[in-house]
Amino acid sequence: MLHHKYYSLGIIDTEIEPKNVILTMITLKDVEISFPDFERLLLSTFDFIALARQMHLKDINPTINCSTSDSLEKVIKKFAVTKIHRLFIRNEVTNDLSSILTLNHIIKFLAPRAG
Repeated sequence: MLHHKYYSLGIIDTEIEPKNVILTMITLKDVEISFPDFERLLLSTFDFIALARQMHLKDINPTINCSTSDSLEKVIKKFAVTKIHRLFIRNEVTNDLSSILTLNHIIKFLAPRAG
């Protein structure tokens, strides 16, 4: 994950309709807590997430999303209200995962315009 500069991965289910709906996510912190016991990495994705969240209840990361047609204002408000670092963007027509938007993306987008 770090090699590609990913700090979280969205987990989707491609077999239920609608396809590619985000079910949950695995964060870098979830993976880090597994290093003392590498056998945890052999668990199914959902068992791994359940165990990781039990060990760090205060660090539960909800999967919050928005659609491709949401305004920047609405997205920023969603970040502020939920106090999260990333939003999953879904295609409004197909409901498929389209992208992931982070606070860093928004800051980089707005920074050149602020000067």
